[in-house]
Amino acid sequence: MEDVLGNFERGVAPGSRWANGLEFGASRGRAGLASGLVAVAMGLPSLALAFTSADPLRVDVLALRNCAPICVAQFGAIVDDGLDDTEAIQAAVDAAVAQGGGEVLFLPGTYEISSVDVEAGLILEGKGTVLHKVEQAGKWARTFTTQNALWAEIGDSRPLVFRGLSFDGNRQNQGPYRAYELEQQHAIFLAADGPGRLVAMVEDCHFRDGVADAISVYTNVSATISRCSATDVFRGGITVTGGNTTVQVTDFRSGGEVHATGVDVEVDGLGYGGSKQVWMTMDGVLLEGDFDVALSEGSTFLGNNIRSYPGPFTLNGRDSRVRISNSVFGVGKTLGSSNRVVYPHDVSLSDCTFVPVPGDTVPAGTSIDALNIYFNTSMSGLTGQRMRLTDCIFVAGAEVEPEDRVTAIRLQAVATGDDNRLMIRGGDIGAGFDYGVWIQQGGVVDIRDVAIDADTALFLGSSTGYALEATVDGVRVGPSVSLFEFINTHQTENLFSHRNILLDSSQNSLGTRYGLANNRYWGRRVIEGEIEPLETPGLRGDLYRLRTPVVGEVWEWTCTSPHQSRATWEPVSRIAIR
Repeated sequence: MEDVLGNFERGVAPGSRWANGLEFGASRGRAGLASGLVAVAMGLPSLALAFTSADPLRVDVLALRNCAPICVAQFGAIVDDGLDDTEAIQAAVDAAVAQGGGEVLFLPGTYEISSVDVEAGLILEGKGTVLHKVEQAGKWARTFTTQNALWAEIGDSRPLVFRGLSFDGNRQNQGPYRAYELEQQHAIFLAADGPGRLVAMVEDCHFRDGVADAISVYTNVSATISRCSATDVFRGGITVTGGNTTVQVTDFRSGGEVHATGVDVEVDGLGYGGSKQVWMTMDGVLLEGDFDVALSEGSTFLGNNIRSYPGPFTLNGRDSRVRISNSVFGVGKTLGSSNRVVYPHDVSLSDCTFVPVPGDTVPAGTSIDALNIYFNTSMSGLTGQRMRLTDCIFVAGAEVEPEDRVTAIRLQAVATGDDNRLMIRGGDIGAGFDYGVWIQQGGVVDIRDVAIDADTALFLGSSTGYALEATVDGVRVGPSVSLFEFINTHQTENLFSHRNILLDSSQNSLGTRYGLANNRYWGRRVIEGEIEPLETPGLRGDLYRLRTPVVGEVWEWTCTSPHQSRATWEPVSRIAIR
């Protein structure tokens, strides 16, 4: 298991409220005067040139209209002094807005901050800069937010850029938050009013100890997030909750000892035109926390090189398209709506590795599924869904206890006529699983060219109203398999098709609860043995063949009546006498 995850990691890499100036309180007067000296040292215009004669502590932002870039120090933000810099930073931002946008620079060091309004056309940049949330900032104290300056033009905006900033949410001093008391205190909140999108870039930024989301992407946004990380951030490192939005994520890391932190896509905010559509790509992402993606209304998610371990892993693809490749997912016990794939309208997972991870809080003896698929629940009746697994690997890790019941792929009930299909192509289900592929009740299942080394390779079930059509083609079983198929059904509505199956007689084991006779069987399995099949399991159409034929003797038989232990075999060919 360590080799699998190790190899994966190695592959990876309208107007402003301050438009007429800013009044500092008396306690900030020294900061305003000191910033003049800082500005001179940086080669920037001194604040002394910007004071008005009427009030020496009022900054006239119009005097700085041609000043680009703008440094927050010009407006009284002093690093490492422990005083609240929010007003000074807001003044610097508004000065940049007044001159038509541009850079707002932060000196190295720590600034105390509550909430600052930002908008399109700004570049907020620092190096060695820490933005430290003031204590007890409150639920709506978003460090940077566009909520009060929403882009509402026809076309997309100029970029709003955050670059090289570190955000410290001061989680320990914000008050109670674990019951979501402070769930809106995001570090960066992005939204627009449409029809155009707010273009935003978050680059080389790092977030820690937050009580809400690190980066919250809401409606009508086109966001690019690259080379960022989130550590011990409650809720999500990246959350996408609004429609008419595009998000591109590259080289993102999340983790933590208190809050593992992950990625959450759960769109409940209506974008322009009432849309819940999102278009999202992820590449080079390492998550110690959850991978939770829920889509709707024709959304698209494209993922590559994602490692979410130990998870949980949850994917909801209702009427949307998902393509994920070259990724590793840890999956724990199904609880509520987590650790499962739900409504996979058009989901393809290729070259992915799935690892069951019970976790410390799950008692031994628990049922764990590496991939648990729900085409429908009691709240839906969706049809025409497609779930494709191509060349995926299932590994039972060291955390699995011997008494746990562990399944690699489990498909939950699928009603007759729903045309919901599970297609498995290639891949490997390793030893350590109790079941390789478990079909609970019905569906259309196509299993081809898979190597399975689970104790029971295939569990195939159905019931009234849940007919099963199963194609088993080219499946290869390993030495750990003690039962090739457990066929938990006996109805004429069920159809089993076997093709390109070659078994040694020692691997030819069948199980059933209701008997095998009433199902329909097409194709055949080929079984090779040393002696004739006097007491041999078989399915109708199977071919039994002697490994060492004798001249003049029967060497092939076909199964005419299925049975789990003593099928009926009729001779079909002899070795000719010469």
